[in-house]
Amino acid sequence: MDPRYDTPLKEMLAQAEVLPELVEGHLSRLETFVLPFAAALVSAEQRR
Repeated sequence: MDPRYDTPLKEMLAQAEVLPELVEGHLSRLETFVLPFAAALVSAEQRR
């Protein structure tokens, strides 16, 4: 990576950290949301 991008990248990554407490419960909601879409995938290629 070009050295001039190193500092901005580190700053962005530091701001991108999410505390586990903030996403609690979201996985079960995501599973519920995805189920109808996943059921529509009929071939093995689609399910990958």
